[in-house]
Amino acid sequence: MRKLPSIVLAGGLALAIAAPVAAGVPQRNCPNENSGWNKVDVQGWWDESVDGFAIAGTLVYVGGDPNNGFTAAFDEFAVTFGFTDGEALYDFIVGEQWDSLDANGDGYVCMKAVPINIVNPGYFFQHIDNSAH
Repeated sequence: MRKLPSIVLAGGLALAIAAPVAAGVPQRNCPNENSGWNKVDVQGWWDESVDGFAIAGTLVYVGGDPNNGFTAAFDEFAVTFGFTDGEALYDFIVGEQWDSLDANGDGYVCMKAVPINIVNPGYFFQHIDNSAH
């Protein structure tokens, strides 16, 4: 019975020592939002892409509602980039492209809009993985 208090005390000390170490692990965040960087998940990445396509003059969803499916214009846009249709472009953006951006696999990246110009019609963004910050 005398060993039980010693074991409990040793366990309590181990937790007390480990707690500050766990608390010191930095959060995975983006650079200061005032610099234009925002932390997004895959849905946020897609939503920003949809806005970018609209800025470039291509509406993604019929009536602006995802439940109505992709517009013919978005399907045509996707074909110009080598995809079979809008669904294939969507699958690429939220699948293969996203997976290549989210280097640490935690479901977030840092995204920053770049100036719209002849090279960027609105749907290209800067990105970094949030693990770097």
